[in-house]
Amino acid sequence: MPRNRPSQRPHQLVVIGGGFGGLACARAAARSDDLEVTVVDRRSHHEFQPLLFQVATGALSPDAVRYPVRAALPDAAQFVHATVLAIDPTAKTLKLGSSELPYDSLVIAAGSHVARPKSFPEALPLKDLADALTL
Repeated sequence: MPRNRPSQRPHQLVVIGGGFGGLACARAAARSDDLEVTVVDRRSHHEFQPLLFQVATGALSPDAVRYPVRAALPDAAQFVHATVLAIDPTAKTLKLGSSELPYDSLVIAAGSHVARPKSFPEALPLKDLADALTL
């Protein structure tokens, strides 16, 4: 990608998701002077999932595994706390409630959801902080 000339606007990279993948992508991309990086997530905090079991057992407090997404981003990246309602790839915009966010490139790193198997109805999930506190 060529360097920006003063008359050009930066390339708009939008990352959907403030989890491990989204934050890693945003951090790497924010090092480029050619990109304006924005992370969009419906949650304002990132939860460090590998340590959720320690919250569940009482070894760590919930605040030890949760931190603001903004704090995890470099100064060169922006954070938008919103739910993405729709993606318009033709217009290259995201619908966020009553507003739209334009992009030139889009990374979808929205995470995953694992359904509890019906054969194990007594199994308790451990995907987020609420699950850890329930245990």
